Amino acid sequence: MVRFKHRYILAELSFEDAKVDDGANESAVYQHLKSAVKKLYGDYGLALVVGPMQVKYVNPRTRLMIVRCSRDTYEYVWHALTFTTHFRNRACRITSVRVGGTMRTCCKAAVEYNKEHMRLLLATNGTTEAEATAAQKAAERCEADLDAIKM
Repeated sequence: MVRFKHRYILAELSFEDAKVDDGANESAVYQHLKSAVKKLYGDYGLALVVGPMQVKYVNPRTRLMIVRCSRDTYEYVWHALTFTTHFRNRACRITSVRVGGTMRTCCKAAVEYNKEHMRLLLATNGTTEAEATAAQKAAERCEADLDAIKM
């Protein structure tokens, strides 16, 4: 019996108005990806992608998402993410941060990405000690959330 191999895509969903969209959840992202793949590749691409594709993680606060798809067709999902310009009638941009073979590598990349993003935000905004500790606690909560979804 042959093992079914997956790819995990870590992507960042950033809106042009920089507001947080609490309505961005796994099912909304999944439906959007299905329609984006169908728009780009038609029914054939949709049939290839829809079975193994699953949105594993979406966090509107950190703007990160993890999508699992087949190793053979991950490019279809990757292209659909890249060519997305609107999500829920708002202008946005989706950037692929990492494509990995396991959930663990994507979770590690997400934690590192969040830490680096927080460090840059704290450095550029001239924050107080209380804000820095609050940001550190938020980063730890995000890391705990990612640990909970590893498998």
